[in-house]
Amino acid sequence: MSRDKTARCLEEMLAFFLRHCEDRGTLGELYLMSRDSESWCRGHELHRRIREKTQSAERSGDLLGEAQYTFEECCAKTFYNLSDAMVPFSEDTPFWIIPQGFRLARRLELENPYAFTSLLSSEHELGTKFM
Repeated sequence: MSRDKTARCLEEMLAFFLRHCEDRGTLGELYLMSRDSESWCRGHELHRRIREKTQSAERSGDLLGEAQYTFEECCAKTFYNLSDAMVPFSEDTPFWIIPQGFRLARRLELENPYAFTSLLSSEHELGTKFM
């Protein structure tokens, strides 16, 4: 998938979760990052801040926060990697976005936990190749 397509997919997911999550701080920053390729290089610093939130949620037993911030971490690392960073995060980072998004949707107790991305829709161009 191209960088632009990857960013558009992330933009879709981030916009979805912005409508459902109470803490929109770093989620909103990620959404803005999805729309501005020049900002992707700041993904490393954003990941560091999100990681602090993840660790705080883990310590306090906040399962919803942990799910949200883990999803956000994957997004931030992916943007950083898309920036052609000299020392990128692990190359498998983007493959964790869908599972973490699904986990977040389940923690939010959404009626359709697959609705956060059109990539999981049978009508999606990638999905129809396998139907």
